[in-house]
Formats: sequence, structure tokens, C-alpha cells
Amino acid sequence: MAEEKREIKFAATAMTPEARAIAEEKQKTMTWVCYDTVQKKEMVYDYRRLVWLMDRRDRQVDLHLKTPVTDDVGYLTWDVEHWSCTGPRKYIRTYDLEGRVLRDYTMHNNYDLKNEFHPEDDNVDHITIS
Repeated sequence: MAEEKREIKFAATAMTPEARAIAEEKQKTMTWVCYDTVQKKEMVYDYRRLVWLMDRRDRQVDLHLKTPVTDDVGYLTWDVEHWSCTGPRKYIRTYDLEGRVLRDYTMHNNYDLKNEFHPEDDNVDHITIS
């Protein structure tokens, strides 16, 4: 019976375990040139360092998108994602659209972060850290 539940769980996810492992490995090896507003210069960071900055240094990571994104139900559209840490391994994502801060936000734990925080996405134009 437990074996059947496990199969159903994997069938409900979008990625196979092998594909997820490949995506995680890709995230570990990629780096991005990010503008650091505290140090006032461009820095090169990888995925782990961006999460570390949010988690351990209370910094905010902003993903500026090339084109606006709309959620699955068509309720929310945004062109900037602001990621920051609210507690140990607890993260919040807030949104901007055309320079205006939207009232909506989403909360994530460190496991959700792997599925939702994607600086490697092709739609990301540039990253700033504040």
C-alpha cells in the first residue's frame, strides 16, 4: 500500500526524480552577474549564495523579468519578484508590476524555494540584491 502512495506522489509532480536531480545540479553550477546595492558593484553569485544571502544575511534578492508573468488562474500579473527571508528557512515573495508594489505575496519554506525560486529562468532579465 505504501508503495502505491509513493507512485501516485511521483505521478502528481511535474518532474521525475532524475529530471529534478539534473535541474538541481544545473542550479548548483550556474552563476549570475548581480548588482549588489549595498556594495554598489556587480558581483557574481550562484544559487546557493543567493539563498545564503537571504537566509543568513537578511538580504533581498530581486528578479527583474523580461516580460510580465501571470499566475495559473489569471489573478495576478507581475514583472519583478522580491525574495527575502522572514525567519529560519522561511521565505516571502512579493511582487511589482510596472513599478507599483502589489499587495499580494506568497510564503515558502526551504523545500518550496527549490520549486519556486528560479534565477536561472530565461525570463529573468537581471538580478539585484539589496
